Amino acid sequence: MYIYVTLCYTTTHCKQSLLKKALVERHELLCDSFQEIRGEFSFAHGITAASAEEIQTFLDKSIKNNCEGLMVKIYEGPESIYEPSKRSKNWLKVIYI
Repeated sequence: MYIYVTLCYTTTHCKQSLLKKALVERHELLCDSFQEIRGEFSFAHGITAASAEEIQTFLDKSIKNNCEGLMVKIYEGPESIYEPSKRSKNWLKVIYI
């Protein structure tokens, strides 16, 4: 069985680099630039959480939906910029054990 996936990866919007833009700005530009198509393209589900309990609840829901876990990211401010090929404490992978 083969699964065919068409990907579209953009790194610029209106001829400007988004690398130094906060995640909240990149997310807004992405949502403004693409339209979801049922069964073909959709955005990842996410929340803006203020507590560990909110993150735990969302993790529990993601596991029930057969996801491996969550990516927890800083949403705004200087820590939320994208740095290619760099691991940092600003983007954490949370998995269920």
